[in-house]
Amino acid sequence: MTRRFVFAACLLILGCADRQAADLVERLKTRDAEELQQVTGKLVRLPNAIAVPALRQGLRAEKWRTRYMSCQLLGRFQALEAIPDLIVALRDSIGGVRAQAAGALGQLVAGQATQPLIALLDDDNEVVQIAAADALARIGSPEALPSLCRLSESRSLAVRVAAIKALGPCHDDTLAPLLSAQALNLTHQALDDVYIRVRIAAIVSLRALEYRGAVDDLLRLLRDPSPEVVHVAVQALGEITGVDHPAWQNHRSPEMALVTEALGSIVATTKNAAVRERARESLAKIAESGL
Repeated sequence: MTRRFVFAACLLILGCADRQAADLVERLKTRDAEELQQVTGKLVRLPNAIAVPALRQGLRAEKWRTRYMSCQLLGRFQALEAIPDLIVALRDSIGGVRAQAAGALGQLVAGQATQPLIALLDDDNEVVQIAAADALARIGSPEALPSLCRLSESRSLAVRVAAIKALGPCHDDTLAPLLSAQALNLTHQALDDVYIRVRIAAIVSLRALEYRGAVDDLLRLLRDPSPEVVHVAVQALGEITGVDHPAWQNHRSPEMALVTEALGSIVATTKNAAVRERARESLAKIAESGL
């Protein structure tokens, strides 16, 4: 009798929790920012076993805001079981929902979503294109390289930046050697782009390519007129910890003094405190490597 009572009580509690989660998901449609924050806070405190099924149902809600937030929260919950539902959401009629679904799939590193995400690179909504590129970068999809190489020359600055950032993470010298070589070449070219955001994106992308053959480019970027570019270049140089590093590939006379002296000059001459501190950190990192 006691066991039956406990079992019934557990079912009742679970049923109440399920209804609470469903009610909270329903309220995700609100336009009120404060209410949305409260609802989201309550949902993320629920156990996955309670919240995730309700959020998966939320992907089918009539209100697009509910679908939008459900995508976002499923990524936050790391809900791998929701990957098939999120792939379906990539075809949502609302661009924001498609973008959030792509973002969630990237968070989940959902390799099975690679082809649908590649298709979204040609979406008519730039926000969706950017979200798809970011997701493919997280997944690391060499199959996406043809489309990303094409978009690295997009007329849209934001799309171009996202595509260039994704080139490095998506390269694979074994599975796609020719495309990976093309990605490396395009990334090197982007270091000379007129736009600051593109130059920064190129440095970020090169990190996944181990800054292959880029040491001279990075040293040159220490003289870039943009402090933001210099800051990122200084950080990158701190990751070159020896003459056997891929950054020295095809260099005529690899010598770490070229890097340490350039960073030392930044410390001594720059008026930008953040850049100066980053240069000190890079020098310390190189010193710790025993050079």
